[in-house]
Amino acid sequence: MIRKIKIKKHLFFKNIYVITSSIACGKSTFLNIAKENEIFCISADEISSKDF
Repeated sequence: MIRKIKIKKHLFFKNIYVITSSIACGKSTFLNIAKENEIFCISADEISSKDF
């Protein structure tokens, strides 16, 4: 499911999209395609796997 979140105009991002789904539905594949097309992406999977 893709949701568009509206934010205040003074923030840097014009549009933010949140992608949620169950396991093995293609979220990581979608993120990889978006990154190849130079779209800034934040992945919770990458953040959670880092050691702080």
